[in-house]
Amino acid sequence: MTEPHSKVKSHNQEIKRNLAIAIADRFRNDCLVHELFKNADIKMAPWISERSNNYKLVKYKGQPYWTKAAIEHYRSNGIKGLRHEHAVPRKLIVKLLEESDKSQEVIFSILDNLVHAVIVTKEEASLLDKYWKSQMPIDIKITNDVNVIFARYKKVNIGVYFLQNGNPKDIKELKSLKPII
Repeated sequence: MTEPHSKVKSHNQEIKRNLAIAIADRFRNDCLVHELFKNADIKMAPWISERSNNYKLVKYKGQPYWTKAAIEHYRSNGIKGLRHEHAVPRKLIVKLLEESDKSQEVIFSILDNLVHAVIVTKEEASLLDKYWKSQMPIDIKITNDVNVIFARYKKVNIGVYFLQNGNPKDIKELKSLKPII
């Protein structure tokens, strides 16, 4: 059984730490990289940091946050019809990264606390997009509080579940799952 928790758990801290180092290095005063390329790194950070610690792409199976409908869909139909959503819209993460002091610590904190994927059904993705596509219903801050990270989901009544190994087929009883939000 999955225990509810109040803090979002990062499942790929090593890659987020390495990405923070790379971005911070690009923004050092003595770095000869053109500004355009420095900002390109920031814009790609939310996607890159969702890979697994061994740098493999983990778009669906392997992501720890799922909705119940997505779990049920995956168990019977596979990934077709599912969507990989950012809990906090990518646009907001990029804005925080761009406005930050570009230090390794701050970049890592933003990535580790705010970049989390949620696997949803196509219908749930449409509902989120209808009301909260690139914004949050509350002010975003650097935190790992589930009430902030998953505020869009809470606002449209979509429960989010934590799967320890990110594999919905390993869950024996769906009834035993408890939403974290």
